[in-house]
Amino acid sequence: MEVTIKATGVLLNYLPGGTMVLYLEEPLAVKEIVRQKLGLNPAVVAAVIVNGKRQENDYVPKDREEIFLIPPVSGG
Repeated sequence: MEVTIKATGVLLNYLPGGTMVLYLEEPLAVKEIVRQKLGLNPAVVAAVIVNGKRQENDYVPKDREEIFLIPPVSGG
């Protein structure tokens, strides 16, 4: 199964170029993709957008879906 991960903000520090294509042997929830494949705590993701629709982090993407990870807003 192939999914595309896109990120913005501070998550770009962990996803150089802002985009990564992952090939998964088995379906995983977005929070598990973040933990297992990106090596991050799922708490660093404030919102998950899949194909333009907001989803929870326990959403299990389907083949060829695009997952956009949005970090918490910070700054001052």
